[in-house]
Amino acid sequence: MSFRQIRPFPRAVVEVCGPRGQEPGVLKDLQLQLDRIPKDVEWLTVDNDTPSNSEWDLLGSHFTSVKDLHIDAGWNEKWNDEKLPLHWPLDRLVISSSIADVCRSPWIQEGRVRHLVLALTSGLGFEGPTVEELQQAHDEKIKSEEKKAQKLEGGKITITYIPDLVHEWMKEKYSGIDQEQETKKEMEEMEPKVEAKTEETELKQTTAPFFATLFH
Repeated sequence: MSFRQIRPFPRAVVEVCGPRGQEPGVLKDLQLQLDRIPKDVEWLTVDNDTPSNSEWDLLGSHFTSVKDLHIDAGWNEKWNDEKLPLHWPLDRLVISSSIADVCRSPWIQEGRVRHLVLALTSGLGFEGPTVEELQQAHDEKIKSEEKKAQKLEGGKITITYIPDLVHEWMKEKYSGIDQEQETKKEMEEMEPKVEAKTEETELKQTTAPFFATLFH
């Protein structure tokens, strides 16, 4: 009896620059990487950061058959899935190292991906403003003197505790309303436009939602 050797799926790896990925020079570097990778690879790792919208556009226009996608946010620890390509036949999505941001892609919001993995993440949310939007609103309230900035001794370093901002946002949204009616309304608004396909969700060393403190 002879056995045919089974070759593993080749996994392509690309490095992106996240927020800096809007710059023409950075996009050119990504395109050079893509030029060396077949369009029909099924396993893809995006490393170093989460793609900017422009980088997502490039990835989406190049790859056609991605079924297994692993995204490692790196030191930046951000998450941006706004333009994660919907034409990929995605079956498994791994989100690694992202902290305190909001998932907006239909792959997650509507349960389109069969297998979702959250690895080493912290504070990923599924509704509401992003951390940057919360921070901006907080800073504006400080400028208008609606709130006081919290500073360390010496007054040179300002501390922003993100869970407090999330709590304030939720309190403003939900206080003084008929909770039962609001929940019913939200469930109707969140009803998936397609049948949910998510069958498996893995949590690997993942902590509670919106748990992060910013120092600046």
